[in-house]
Amino acid sequence: MIALASALSIADARGGVVECPASRPAEGAAVRGAAPAFPADNWWNADVSQAPVDPSSAAYIAFIDNGGERHLHPDFGGDAGGTDIYGMPYAVVDGAQPRLAVDFGYDDESDGVDHASGQSLPFYPIPAQAITQSRWIEGGAPGNVDQRDDSDRHLLIVDCNANALYELYNVFYDVGLGRWQAGSGAYFDMSASVRRPDGWTSADAAGLAIFPGLVRYDEAWNDAVADIGHAFRVTVRATNGYVYPASHRAGSTAGALPMGARLRLKATVNGADPALRTRDTHVRKIFRAMQKYGLIVADNGSDLFITGTYDTRWDNDILNPAFALLTASDFDVVALGWQPPDAPPDDPPIEPPVQPPVQPPVQPPATVSVVEFHYAAFDHYFMTADANEIGILDRGEIAGWVRTGQSFAAYPLTSAAGVPVCRFYGDTFARTTHFYTPLASECAQLQRDKAWQFEGTVMRMALPSADGACGNGTVPLYRLYNDGHGGSPNHRYTIDLRVRAAMIAAGWIPEGYGPLGVDACVPG
Repeated sequence: MIALASALSIADARGGVVECPASRPAEGAAVRGAAPAFPADNWWNADVSQAPVDPSSAAYIAFIDNGGERHLHPDFGGDAGGTDIYGMPYAVVDGAQPRLAVDFGYDDESDGVDHASGQSLPFYPIPAQAITQSRWIEGGAPGNVDQRDDSDRHLLIVDCNANALYELYNVFYDVGLGRWQAGSGAYFDMSASVRRPDGWTSADAAGLAIFPGLVRYDEAWNDAVADIGHAFRVTVRATNGYVYPASHRAGSTAGALPMGARLRLKATVNGADPALRTRDTHVRKIFRAMQKYGLIVADNGSDLFITGTYDTRWDNDILNPAFALLTASDFDVVALGWQPPDAPPDDPPIEPPVQPPVQPPVQPPATVSVVEFHYAAFDHYFMTADANEIGILDRGEIAGWVRTGQSFAAYPLTSAAGVPVCRFYGDTFARTTHFYTPLASECAQLQRDKAWQFEGTVMRMALPSADGACGNGTVPLYRLYNDGHGGSPNHRYTIDLRVRAAMIAAGWIPEGYGPLGVDACVPG
């Protein structure tokens, strides 16, 4: 898909914006306008500066110190040599990114799964680049390199059109099967504060989202941002149960903190402000966020490792020594399970008794990717969602057809969304051609026309209103006709207004509903 503008934005519940980079998919592009992810009442964005200290705070800190003195460490940075990286990369996609099914090890606690049958659904908008290109997945290696036994291999995806977050744990693309594998996966609507069902994991052991807890360069090193505005993700070597806002346990080590526990940097230590130990103003800003919003225990790992984004602009010669100036004893443990007075509802006790299950997020209808090809000798266009046909044309088994780079989403035939799209083949003209229509009347008419061979229904699309308007969650698909140039009719279908304008300038005629000629409405 080519975007309608260089940047798109939608308002979130905090009043900030979600930004789309000019080119999608993109790795690590700023998407939040230097604003926290999720609404203001979300647990990641809660001000804990006045929250009470847990009665066992000193004991928990002593457990972390483990007989010594634990120092903070920034678990992020840039390139580490070869394909290796420091920190957590994330992908930014838009609504046109095809949704893919993922096979899960923990399918009963993952989104994008029919939990009645255990069948994975096309749900995750994973960029194709993540299969073969480095630096899209935690650790750095491409998805087709199996490192599941060596690292967590998180893959984080932000849909900038839908303000949605998709996160996967322990991913691997199995080339032989042509499918993604993962340990678990989770979907988060970043316009709402919805916890995972109790007992469920996410892509993180605590059942929390990862992206909103990352230290991001566009916040920390942006001098226009005075307050980072959210807590940070932290790991400890062992945990014991879970408390709000976590939903999942990953250990039962006596004396250890539970998942979801909050640590807060003290305002003063021995009469001095610990945030002022570093002279770097940007690192001080990070430390100030630790005083106001704290750290949330989200996974088992190295003690006091703070998670941030992979970004080649980080300077670890500044970060590492500055973070090392803080130790575990500079922190208090906030009262376990603490919630602000305006916390979102659905707040469980530490380990609740059996409760009615909370339904997972409503999953959008499954989609398929429709790919466009061009035959230069005829100046004809052809589109298909059939993986076999795409493979044949990509391999050149029918010479002359090449991808245009254009694609859009549609609903599969198995979906209940939309109406079936009929496909016809014409071989009685000067040149062979294909035609597609979602209109039952047009489909019936052409089935009676001997010039056309009905090839069946191939996908589903929604119909627009009489004025060409499309419903929520869909975008217009424009249809253009070549006016029989070259002795053979041909139609082109696009969601891109710029492509539409270029075709009209070349003599093509718009067809369809409304003034712009909308043929159908497709997911977007």
